[in-house]
Amino acid sequence: MSDLSAADEGYTEEKALQLMHDALESGTNRFEWKARKSDGQVFWSEVILHSTMIGNAGKIIASVRDITRRKMVEEELKKNEEWLLKERQFTRLLLDTTPAFIVAVDLSGKILMMNRAFLDFTGYSMDELAGADYLAHIVPAEDREQLSGVF
Repeated sequence: MSDLSAADEGYTEEKALQLMHDALESGTNRFEWKARKSDGQVFWSEVILHSTMIGNAGKIIASVRDITRRKMVEEELKKNEEWLLKERQFTRLLLDTTPAFIVAVDLSGKILMMNRAFLDFTGYSMDELAGADYLAHIVPAEDREQLSGVF
């Protein structure tokens, strides 16, 4: 079994035996495992173990599927999510440090977000204005009719 696993990466025979024992106890066990091909190449696999009785002996039926491509996609998604989070934080930093007033509204005129300068000037909090009607809450009454065609 050790020549089928990436033991040098922590996927040891002892660990495999414990997972098989768990399957015998609970009836099934599903996990991801780094396996090794006959040429030594390591790949990710999804293993599903089912315990069953054959005759009077408990046996384990194993289903093994190569999930290397899925793991690569998951890793790429994780990197993209980390990059997007950094970009979002950077954008938020820019918005909150500029002295200009910035307000984002949707097509119906509902406030989506405001920057720190705008909130500080108006005295509102983000919670008070998020989702509120921009014209009704921000624009003076005498100017609303003129701007109402925008939304």
